[in-house]
Amino acid sequence: MERYTYEEIIESVEEDFQSSFKLGDDHVAATMRLLGDFYKDIIQSNSIENLMFHVAICLYLKAQNFSIEHMKMSLVKVIEDVPLASIKDDLEVEEFNRLQNDLNQVQAFVSI
Repeated sequence: MERYTYEEIIESVEEDFQSSFKLGDDHVAATMRLLGDFYKDIIQSNSIENLMFHVAICLYLKAQNFSIEHMKMSLVKVIEDVPLASIKDDLEVEEFNRLQNDLNQVQAFVSI
């Protein structure tokens, strides 16, 4: 099964957040819209993409100076369900390293 690359996910999250904000959503509503409407089928079917989407969303929100506390419980669950070490062989080295670095940043933001 083909999956999105981490770079594609980051670009998609940025575009979709911008669209959601144009609709008048605040950052919490935009996050819920992304997790619920836009990516529901993808993140339910692919655990790697689920982790990538959560990390990308948290980084985007943090870069926009929004709180990511509302993502903490969801992020903890995803990290427990998809330990990074378990997917290392499924990713290209550069993609894995970037995801690992980004995940470390997100974990520091929310004190996981």
